[in-house]
Amino acid sequence: MTTPIEIVDPVMSVSRGVDGVVRVRWEPGTAITEDAARRSIELVQNVSGGHKRLLLVDMSEVKSMTRESRNVYAGNDSMLALALVGQSPVVRVIANFALNLHPPSVPTKFCTSVAEAETWLDGFPR
Repeated sequence: MTTPIEIVDPVMSVSRGVDGVVRVRWEPGTAITEDAARRSIELVQNVSGGHKRLLLVDMSEVKSMTRESRNVYAGNDSMLALALVGQSPVVRVIANFALNLHPPSVPTKFCTSVAEAETWLDGFPR
């Protein structure tokens, strides 16, 4: 069993639950910049304890994502699988654009709810 941990940052919170899944929740209205992207990777690595983990990113109310931040994420392979969560058409466009421009090297799915993302991630070994 994994010990839960959470780090709260001004624009995101990053946690690892007892299930071992790392969750990133972006604050509403956040514009994901290059610095924010680098910080999120750093925090994910901190809560991951040096292991590749399943990653659930809730970007439901993200305002925008810069080209520079997409480039930062393009080189990141520190996870086993990635579930992105968003309900709005704007977030879906942001996620699809980023995923098509820089396809991840791990299994990835866009989900419309956290529950859907958790169910999908349940299919992967930890």
